[in-house]
Amino acid sequence: MIFSSFLYSSTDVAAEGEPAEEFLKRLRAAGYYDMADAYLDRLQKTPGVAPSFLSAIPLEKAQTSIDAAIASRSRNQQDQAFEKAEAELQAYVDANSSHERASEARSMLGKLQMVRAAQHMSGELDSAKRSKARETYAKAAKTFENIQADLKTKLEGMQGAKIDPVKDPEKASLRDQYRFEYLIARQNTGEAQMMGAKTFEDPSKDGKGLLEKALAEMVELSEKYEKYIIGASAFHKRGDIERLLGRKDKAIESYTRMLEQQDADPLREPKIGATIGLIKLALAEDPPNYKDAIKQGEEFEKTLRPNEKRLPITQELRIELAKAFVAKSKDEKDTKPNERKRATSDARQLLLSARKVDGPHTEETKALLADLGVQSSDETVELPTADDPANFDEAFKSANQLVQTSQLLNDQLRKLQSDKAPADQIKEVEASLVNARQTGVIILRRGLSMIDSESDTTQVNEARKFLTYLLQQEDHFRDSFVSGRFLAQNAPGTDAGLVGGVLALGSAQKLITQSGDREAEYWLKELQSVGDYLIRIWPDDPKAAAAQDIMVRLALSNDDFDASRKLIDEMADGPQKFMLARLLGQTLWNDSIRLLSEEKPDESKSQMKAAAKELQKGLDGISGGLVSTEAFQAALTLAKIHVRTDAPGKAVKTLDHPKFGPVKNRSKMDQPSASMISDLYRTELQAV
Repeated sequence: MIFSSFLYSSTDVAAEGEPAEEFLKRLRAAGYYDMADAYLDRLQKTPGVAPSFLSAIPLEKAQTSIDAAIASRSRNQQDQAFEKAEAELQAYVDANSSHERASEARSMLGKLQMVRAAQHMSGELDSAKRSKARETYAKAAKTFENIQADLKTKLEGMQGAKIDPVKDPEKASLRDQYRFEYLIARQNTGEAQMMGAKTFEDPSKDGKGLLEKALAEMVELSEKYEKYIIGASAFHKRGDIERLLGRKDKAIESYTRMLEQQDADPLREPKIGATIGLIKLALAEDPPNYKDAIKQGEEFEKTLRPNEKRLPITQELRIELAKAFVAKSKDEKDTKPNERKRATSDARQLLLSARKVDGPHTEETKALLADLGVQSSDETVELPTADDPANFDEAFKSANQLVQTSQLLNDQLRKLQSDKAPADQIKEVEASLVNARQTGVIILRRGLSMIDSESDTTQVNEARKFLTYLLQQEDHFRDSFVSGRFLAQNAPGTDAGLVGGVLALGSAQKLITQSGDREAEYWLKELQSVGDYLIRIWPDDPKAAAAQDIMVRLALSNDDFDASRKLIDEMADGPQKFMLARLLGQTLWNDSIRLLSEEKPDESKSQMKAAAKELQKGLDGISGGLVSTEAFQAALTLAKIHVRTDAPGKAVKTLDHPKFGPVKNRSKMDQPSASMISDLYRTELQAV
C-alpha cells in the first residue's frame, strides 16, 4: 500500500508555516482518521500551508480512507472506507490530470482497485461475486493502461534517447523515472488482466482472451527488459499465465529462466513464485510427480532468508511443498512405510510453520492439517531426540528439522517478548529453543562422524553449515569459527562454503568484542584471513561483500582511515562499495569536528576535505531509482562541509541534486528523524 508524503520547498512554506504534513501523519499513525479528515477540511482556511499541499487535499483524504480501511477490523467498515477512497481517487484523477501528484494518484487508484477486486474473490464465491471482481480488475487494468499511455506520450515528447545525462542530469533523471513508472504500469496491467481471468471457474477456457493479453505484456517485459528488475521478475507471472493456459513446456521454460536470474533481493519473491509454479506443474501430472516437486521445493525452502520466513508467498511455497509430501505419503507402491511416515511428518511441519503466519492461506492450511489429524488447538511440534542416529542421512534429516524448529521458536520468542507475555511463558519457549539447538549440535556431530566415501558431498556441506549456525546461536563462537572456516576452505565456490565463511566472520567479530587486547588482535588477524579468502574465491557474490564490509567497519572503529580507504578502493564498483565510501566520509566528518573541538583547525580542515571527497565518491556511485535515508544523510553532511568551507553554491547544488539531494527528494525519504529535517532546513538556510 502506498503511504503518501510531500515535499515542502523553501518557496512554498512561510517561516511560521503550518506543519500540515507532519501533523497529518501523526493523526493517521494514532488512528485518528476522522480527526485527520476534519483537519484536512480546515486547511484551506489555515495560513502558511504550502499551496501545492492544499491542491492535493483530495489525495490526502483518499490516503486517510485507505489507512482507516487497513486498520479496521470490521469488514463492513473496511469496505466503506475502501469504497470512499476509490471514489476520492477517481475524482481526483479526473479533475487533476496535470497535477504533479497525478501519476501517484493514478497508481494508488489502480492498486486500490486490485485490492478491492481481491476482496470480492474472498470467502464463499458465487457468480455475482466473481462478476464484481472481474469488473473491478478490468477497471484496474484500464487505470494502468491510462498510466502507460500518458507516460508513453511524455517519453516520446522528451526524445529520451537523445538526452545527455552529463549535460542535462535533471532531464535524464526524469526520463529514467518515467521509464521506470511505465514498466511498472505494464507489469500491473498484465497482472490485473491475469487476475481478471482467474475470476472464471475455468480461466483457460472462459478467461483465455484476458490471459492472452496478460501474456503479451509479460512476454514483452521479460524479453525486452530482462536486464532490469521489472523485466526479469516478469518471467514469474509469464510462467503462471502459460501454466493456466495449459502450455506446460513454455511455463517450465519461463519458470526456469526466472530461477536463473541474478541473486538480487528484489528477485527473491518472484523466484519463490517460480518454484511454486514448478511444484504445481509436477503435482498436476498423473500420477503426481512428487519426487520432482519435493526436490524443487526443498532446495529453495532451505535457502529462505530470515526476512522471508513470514512472507505470504513463502507460506504458499510451504503449502505446495507439503502437498508434495502428502502425495509421497500416499504412494504405497514405490515408497517404504518409514519413508511415508517421514513424509507425513515433513508435511505436518511445513503446515505448522505456515499456520503461525496469518494470511489468506490460513483456511487452506487448517484444512490440510485436519486431513493429517492435526486440529487447530494442537500446537505441539515433535522434535527429534539426541539418540544416536542410524546413519548420516538420518542425522541430516533430523538436524534439518531441528534448525527449522529453532527458527520458528525464535520467531515465537520475539513475538512473546514484543507482546510482553508472562515471564514463565517466555522462559518455556527459551528452554525449548536451547534444547532444539543443543540437540541439533549433538546429532550433527555424531552424523558427521559417520560420513564415508559414498556420502553425498553436498549434503555433508549442508550439515556442516547447520552445525556452524547452531554453534554460533549457542554462543560457541570458537567452535563456530573453526567449523565455518573449514567449510569455506573445503567447499570453495559453493553456497554452503560461502555461508560457512560468513558465519565464521560473525563468530570472529563476537570473539574480538569479548577478548582482551592481545587475544582480540589474534582474532582480528583470523577475521582478515577468512575475509580475504572469501573475497578472492567469491569475488562477485554479495554475501562475500559482507567480509569487506566487516573489515572496513572494524578499521573505522579503530580510526584506521587509511586502511578503510584502501579496502574500499579495492572493492569492485557497486552499491556496497559506494555505501562504505559514504560511511568513511561520515566518519571523517565526525573526526574533523572532534579535531575542531580540540582547537586543531588545520587538521580539522584537512579531514573535512578528505570527508568531502569520500562522500562525493559514494554519492556519485548511486544508481537505480531507490535512494536510502543513509544516502540522503550523507548528502546533507556533504552540504554542511561545503557551507563550512565557504562553498555555498556547491552546498545548494548538493541539496537540490535530482537523485540524492535531500531537499529535492524530501518526499522520498523513509521516515526521516525530526533532527535530520531540522538540520536539513538549517543547512539549506545557511547555504542560501
